[in-house]
Amino acid sequence: MAGYSGRLELLAFFILAIVAVLMSFFLLGCTWLVSWTQGDLLIRAARFGAFSARWSAAGMVAVSLTLGLTNPSGFL
Repeated sequence: MAGYSGRLELLAFFILAIVAVLMSFFLLGCTWLVSWTQGDLLIRAARFGAFSARWSAAGMVAVSLTLGLTNPSGFL
């Protein structure tokens, strides 16, 4: 990580990537709960699953854009 210390945008990207990974695991757990539970827990798991899916998708978009913009051979 030499040369990257103190850059705010890099720190923001790392935080977004970490949150996206955590939300992806929460989404996995929510899908399991939705498939095996009933009642109020099912509704709460579905709502949190929709919330975590948005954050997971945002992280995927951020990583894809970052990889595309930093790798010049990706444009070829």
